[in-house]
Amino acid sequence: MKIVAMFNLKKNIDIEDYKKWSCEVDQKITPDQPGYRRFDIYEVNGILQGPKPPYHYSRSKIPYQIVECIDVENQETLERSQNSPAMSKVMKEWLEFVDPSSVIIQRVEQIK
Repeated sequence: MKIVAMFNLKKNIDIEDYKKWSCEVDQKITPDQPGYRRFDIYEVNGILQGPKPPYHYSRSKIPYQIVECIDVENQETLERSQNSPAMSKVMKEWLEFVDPSSVIIQRVEQIK
């Protein structure tokens, strides 16, 4: 099962502080949870402008600052891990950085 989460940071949060926390806490704890296959975090740093080359990327009007791509075995595994003590710590700290009104979490499937 694949999950894509997109969100913005709170207005008073410096992106560098979030990146530091992400590397030192989130990216250390989350991938080690049972059933997690992959966990990647990306900072969105541009939106493609124009329909053909030469492409230009704009930093204005970026709808989400952060995108997470998560691959877990199944929904049960995801829910069980979210209730673990380690992930409870991650989620509590994550909410200190993230604007909860901006969070979009999508379950996605590859088109074959």
